[in-house]
Amino acid sequence: MNLHVRRCGAFFRSILFLLSVSVVTVDVSAKTPMHFGCIEFPPFCYSENGEIKGLEIDDAKRIFRKLGIPLRFTLFPLKRLYKLLSSGDVDVIIGSPMAPDLKGAILWTPQTFYTFTIVAVHLKTAKKIEIIDNLRGKNIGWLRPYTFPVVGSYIKENKIEYSEVGNLKGALKMLELKRLDYFLAYKEELEILGALKKGNIGVSELHKIDLHFIVSKKVPNAKDLLDRVIKIESGSK
Repeated sequence: MNLHVRRCGAFFRSILFLLSVSVVTVDVSAKTPMHFGCIEFPPFCYSENGEIKGLEIDDAKRIFRKLGIPLRFTLFPLKRLYKLLSSGDVDVIIGSPMAPDLKGAILWTPQTFYTFTIVAVHLKTAKKIEIIDNLRGKNIGWLRPYTFPVVGSYIKENKIEYSEVGNLKGALKMLELKRLDYFLAYKEELEILGALKKGNIGVSELHKIDLHFIVSKKVPNAKDLLDRVIKIESGSK
């Protein structure tokens, strides 16, 4: 009788153990695809022939392949991406955890995936910008849809005037026509598009921004998912 009881007890302990494991991991290992969002920013994320590609996409696929979780990808305007990540309608991104719109809504890895450099673009004949406040009183362009973390916050908080510019090509044209003195951009995008090969274009570096793997706190068991990603990335270095 005692042997039977012990066997039954061992069986139920095994069942309880399996149930406890499944409760911890079910939300982040389900076969329902997680939603990865990004903005159009070649070569990191872009659409080609109806397919979303890029370095961010490759990294996300590599990580989630190891996790055994399928992904779906969507391109969004930046502001909408941040809003959807905060609400949980987008699960994960690779981006800056310092973006003001994401405050309190996310978890992120300690590992840096990429580093971008915010610069003030100007004609080489113009004075280089040493500190952000040197932009005060100048004709400043701000490329949509970027938020330019830290630099953008400083400009807005200190009421430095600027004008929004629709795209990089337009900003360069306005600079050459001297309708702008400087405009904010990412150095990496300028390099990719060959803008710095123009002999008359210079840049002043203002701030470096690290991009991390970010999980919305609305994701069930978000901390567990993040810990698993951290473990994968720690092993890949």
